Amino acid sequence: MLKFPFYKLMFSLGVADTLQILNLLLGNTLAGLGWVPQVYIFLGGWSARIYNIGIFGVGYCQNLGVTIIAFNRLTAYVTPMKHLKIWSDRFTHRLIFLQWFISIIIVLPMIYPVEFQIYVDKDNRTVYLQWKYSTDASAYNYAVGVFGSAPLAITVFAIYTIIFTTTFVRKIRSGQPMGKAEKIALKMALTGFACFIGWFIAICNSYSRLVAWTFFKVLLTEVSTYWMWANVGNSIYAAVNPYAMLIFSSAFRARFKQQYFGCCLKLDGSGGTRTDPKTAPRTITVQPTSQALLIEDQ
Repeated sequence: MLKFPFYKLMFSLGVADTLQILNLLLGNTLAGLGWVPQVYIFLGGWSARIYNIGIFGVGYCQNLGVTIIAFNRLTAYVTPMKHLKIWSDRFTHRLIFLQWFISIIIVLPMIYPVEFQIYVDKDNRTVYLQWKYSTDASAYNYAVGVFGSAPLAITVFAIYTIIFTTTFVRKIRSGQPMGKAEKIALKMALTGFACFIGWFIAICNSYSRLVAWTFFKVLLTEVSTYWMWANVGNSIYAAVNPYAMLIFSSAFRARFKQQYFGCCLKLDGSGGTRTDPKTAPRTITVQPTSQALLIEDQ
């Protein structure tokens, strides 16, 4: 599967998702539960620094990954004949490199000179991982969020709007059932869009609070409510990738079954593994315009 650009991009995004899940669990979630406050108290500001580097650095890597995947789906659907030519191995690998390189550059100010601190609640167990100065937090959020992540989110939303609108218009105009190639393209687009849902929740939560404080000096939500929605959005964003692949990609489901349930497959008379016809390699004759779409799901 990794020989195709879409799956390479999804794998890179999956690595970022895994790192973000670990960061969320070991960072704000565990600190907020108050199970091992001694660890965060011992690390002091470094625990807040590491957590925020993960949130912003890995988070931006996720944002770039979802954006690149959206463009990949756009070319697959709009220009299927040129899709695989555009997304050569060299081009795909360069984009993946830039995805991670830019994310590292983004968090350099958080290593130095930005300062962080922890706040221990009255129960002496709950720990909050915070920026030391609100001015630093506001400036960084504006620079990375408003001028970085927000344009990416708008771009991704616009791309999937184009894809789904095009699908709807084609269906209405043709009056015919969707062909196999179009169904595959739509499913892969839905996979990419599913990865956007958690991001949408997270940015709505962050930007609504940021705008309310900047222009009206009002805290829109309590700190606990803000972090609850932040964790919900970031957790969905980090964890939805494999579930979306299982739902929408038949190739991914086939390999998942083979990987985890292969030992349960029955053996044929010659002692070999009996192949499930649903997961067996298929030879499909298609028109050239559809081949780029079909081949990615083999």
